[in-house]
Amino acid sequence: MFKSFFLKNKIFVFVFCFSLLFVCLSNSFLEQKNTAIISSVFLFLVSSISYNLISKSEKVFVSLGAMFLKMILTILFLVLIFLNWKQKEITFSTNFTFYYILLYFVYSGVFYYSFFKKQTKKNR
Repeated sequence: MFKSFFLKNKIFVFVFCFSLLFVCLSNSFLEQKNTAIISSVFLFLVSSISYNLISKSEKVFVSLGAMFLKMILTILFLVLIFLNWKQKEITFSTNFTFYYILLYFVYSGVFYYSFFKKQTKKNR
């Protein structure tokens, strides 16, 4: 089960492993290392699961719903992280904010690249 999941999502797994390696080796996230790792895992799961839902479905409604759900979940997760850190009265570093936004765009780029690649293969 996991082997087929990782084989279908090679690019997502590569980005995930690279992001974890970056977080572990970087000294920019002193207080936020755990949050950065959790957000990497969350973005990996949301992106890969929504891509799998879209690739298995032939209906446009399901595809648009999965894309919308992916976008809403990632924004809500960032808001929850900010609220959690604000409640603990810990200042949020700009490094983590840039990391999360960059990671979001990387996962979105991989998601749309895989989606459009699949669509062009299907249309041929």
